[in-house]
Amino acid sequence: METQVDQEYDAEQQQTTIKLESDSDNEQEIVISTTTSDALLASLQMTCPDSEDSSNVFPGITEMPSAVALHNESSMPEFEPFMSMFTSLSKQIANFHETTDRVQKDASTIIDRLERVEKKVCISLETFKKVKDIVVKNVQPSEKSNFIFKTITNEEEFTGFDSKLGTDMKYYENIKKGLNNHIPAPDPNNRMHQMIDLIFDRTFMAQCSWFGTGKRIAFGQRKNILKLFEDIGSHKFTTISEMYVKKFLTRKLIHAKQRLNVKHTEKSVCHKRKRNSPLERVEEKVGISLETLNKVKGEPSEKSNFIFKTITNEEEFTVFDSKLGTDMKYYENIKKGLNNHIQAPDPNNRMHQMIDLIFDRTFMAQCSWFGTGEKIAFGQRKNILKLFEDIGSYKFNSVNQMYVKQFLTRKLIHAKQRLNVKHIGKSVCHKRKRNMATVTQFENQTK
Repeated sequence: METQVDQEYDAEQQQTTIKLESDSDNEQEIVISTTTSDALLASLQMTCPDSEDSSNVFPGITEMPSAVALHNESSMPEFEPFMSMFTSLSKQIANFHETTDRVQKDASTIIDRLERVEKKVCISLETFKKVKDIVVKNVQPSEKSNFIFKTITNEEEFTGFDSKLGTDMKYYENIKKGLNNHIPAPDPNNRMHQMIDLIFDRTFMAQCSWFGTGKRIAFGQRKNILKLFEDIGSHKFTTISEMYVKKFLTRKLIHAKQRLNVKHTEKSVCHKRKRNSPLERVEEKVGISLETLNKVKGEPSEKSNFIFKTITNEEEFTVFDSKLGTDMKYYENIKKGLNNHIQAPDPNNRMHQMIDLIFDRTFMAQCSWFGTGEKIAFGQRKNILKLFEDIGSYKFNSVNQMYVKQFLTRKLIHAKQRLNVKHIGKSVCHKRKRNMATVTQFENQTK
């Protein structure tokens, strides 16, 4: 009886701990009961022999899956839609972060470049503001200039003012500075018009004319006052001439009596009449432009009075070449005189006119480049050739020694023919027509 009870107990104990089932394919599965304690599992693990694998103890079982894995496998189908949504959202967030990083990186690069540009230019926005304030202050004064001048009312004051302008340069500059500060108009006509109102009484202006015919006062004889009109009328990039001032004042003096009836209720301005012929407008504009260009270019308005004794023999020729090489001041004076006198722009005509100014035609007929026979060697005078090179080079055109040599060689060959040419008209350099092959060959030789 006791033995039977022990057997039933052992059977129940085995059923509550581990139950082994074998299917048709001889596969086995271990089911761990929830009632099994951790101590029992540990004892089972420790009872396994060290020399044997768990696969030998439980044949057919390669790996025991964990409870977490079993739980994930059992719950995965329920969360698949949510997992896909979370995966897509995480990818979008990652892309957004990458885009943000790129934008921040580009912005940082742009800021660095702007800082480098600012350092290179050595100027900042604050400096620009300061410069702008200074320019505005200089161009347009915030306060009205306190220029005070007693207007001229009679001929005596008129003559005294003109005389003082010519004798006292400081007084002239002060009057000029005061008028420039007080007159803001940009165009010449309004500038001179406002100058008339500041200096001359209208009643006195009605008593004047340009030539002073009859009992009128001659305005055109006051050269210093006319010079002041010219300086005040010229402003920034606009330059006026004496002829422009004369035409302006002639019109103003003709209509001076009409201005007596104009009230001083508002600021007087210069009114331009409509011209039927456009030629007068063109002449007026061109007159200003030409005068401005002459001042900008620095070219003399009158013909230069360059005087040089022409070379007639070999001794003078040698002395001239020697002095050009030893006396640099003499060289510069000769060069300056020739540049002021010669107005031609192209190298050939410039050197051609230089020959007529310095050398006698009979002497040129006695020369050749190498000095063969009884001819005088022109090519040995290095300083004179250097002067030809400097005079031939003008503005954007530069000539070299080979160009000068070829030019003078042709001139010396035809020097005898030039003896028969009369000095009626101004001599110019004539260019013969060349075919393209000759031009190409000449350009290759000059390089």
